[in-house]
Amino acid sequence: NGKAFPNPATDVVTVSIEGEGVASLVVTDVAGKIMQTTSLNSLAAGSHELSINAESWAAGIYTVSIESNGTTLTKKFVKR
Repeated sequence: NGKAFPNPATDVVTVSIEGEGVASLVVTDVAGKIMQTTSLNSLAAGSHELSINAESWAAGIYTVSIESNGTTLTKKFVKR
C-alpha cells in the first residue's frame, strides 16, 4: 500500500509506503530513463515517507517503483 503526492507535483513528490525490512525505490520517466534510485535499509514496521526532489526534471509522467520483500508497488505521478 502506498501513494505519491501531491499529484500533479511541481518540485517535490512525497512517496508514502508501509512495510518493513529492506526496500528500494526507482523513479523512471515515460521513456524508461532512471531518474533516481534510493535504497531504504532496515525500515521498521509501519508507515514511511520519502521526499523526491523533482524540481529539475522536465514536465511529464513519472513512475515510482518500490520493491520490498519480493513485492513491487508501482505508482505514477505527473510533474508540471
